[in-house]
Amino acid sequence: MPKILIADDNNDMIYLIKKGFEGQEYEIVEAHDGDEAFEKIVHEKPDLILLDLKMPRRHGLDVLKDIRRREDLKDIPVIVLTVVSDTNEKIAALENGANDFLLKPPLTAELRARVNTQLKLRNATQVLINYTHKLEEAVDRKTKELQEYANRLEEMVEEKVGVIKRQNIEHLLDIKSAEKIQRSLLPGSMPEVAGVHFLTRYVPCEQIGGDFYNVFRIDEKKIGLFIADVSGHGVPSAMITVFLKQEIFHYAKDVLKNGHYSVVRPGDVLKRFNRSFMANRIGEGSYFVTIAYGVFDIESREISISIAGHHALPVIKRSGGRLETIDIRSYPIGWFETEEEYEEKNYILYRGDTLYLYTDGVLDAARREGYIDFEAVYALFQKRNVESAFDRMVREYVKKKKTEKDDITLLALSIFDR
Repeated sequence: MPKILIADDNNDMIYLIKKGFEGQEYEIVEAHDGDEAFEKIVHEKPDLILLDLKMPRRHGLDVLKDIRRREDLKDIPVIVLTVVSDTNEKIAALENGANDFLLKPPLTAELRARVNTQLKLRNATQVLINYTHKLEEAVDRKTKELQEYANRLEEMVEEKVGVIKRQNIEHLLDIKSAEKIQRSLLPGSMPEVAGVHFLTRYVPCEQIGGDFYNVFRIDEKKIGLFIADVSGHGVPSAMITVFLKQEIFHYAKDVLKNGHYSVVRPGDVLKRFNRSFMANRIGEGSYFVTIAYGVFDIESREISISIAGHHALPVIKRSGGRLETIDIRSYPIGWFETEEEYEEKNYILYRGDTLYLYTDGVLDAARREGYIDFEAVYALFQKRNVESAFDRMVREYVKKKKTEKDDITLLALSIFDR
């Protein structure tokens, strides 16, 4: 039975909300001020919180901040109870992690709909986390199998030196060929756009890696850009990048009658890409792709972006230094045969703003004692010279991690006029 905590200093309001849940199988917990609300959240661990901002003893916004700071509470969905005139507090609540708003007094149908939606989203997120854990276990198992094979390689060489030498030569030729193919697919130069600067950094952990990026013109007004990470490394991953570039470019626009065309929304591009990936059995059940794909409007400076399972969430650095994380959770390309839509979000980039796309190698480089140091990741993007800071971080990462290094890739779009 889902547990819902209602935090409001108005007993009549709590009564109305509880009445709205009549007939629903929820366990209701009440809190009548900010301190009591936070204390009960810590001990009860509710599945969802209905939070009034204006409460005695501790403001609801402070309660929200404290929730998002704690690892054991940060994923609990919070619906803020507000009134129509509280625009500034709505914005502040969103910036500090509120999931939704509900006008007071709430209508029963709307109350139930919004609560059910947030509970379903939380369940879906948990499913994704569970799938991620299973995937990590599978990757670890494959890695150990490869390590065991490497440990036995010396004995195999003694028995079949000639055969292995020939195989090694062929393999090296394959790797070099794949490396040349993969590097030739990377953009040699960026599109020239007045007032816009592109920055890229690509550091494969091996001769060929699973990271890939591209920036290309869709037409005179639109630029397509993406950063992707193919699971694994080596020739198979490199070959998948060939398919990746071709598909994204192909689906970026639809050719219509009479020579006309239309630019395809990023979410639809990823949906079509996943459909093709599964239909052609590109991953053969073992490989998948995470990707962040955006369409940048040169005239309006608007970026429309969609994400498929890419844990390294894109970041927008505003001209004043404030960071905005583009938080879109979804399934990677190649996991499921599904017709579900990939969500997309739109942002306007102003003068001095920079959009950063990167791969999870950056997260790995910011790992401290087994945990990702997100403060170090965000601190990187807040540097005045991100390019130099990124190069320094890569050097330290490569020096520290002799083995099991991940590819590291960075793609930035900066606005320096308007």
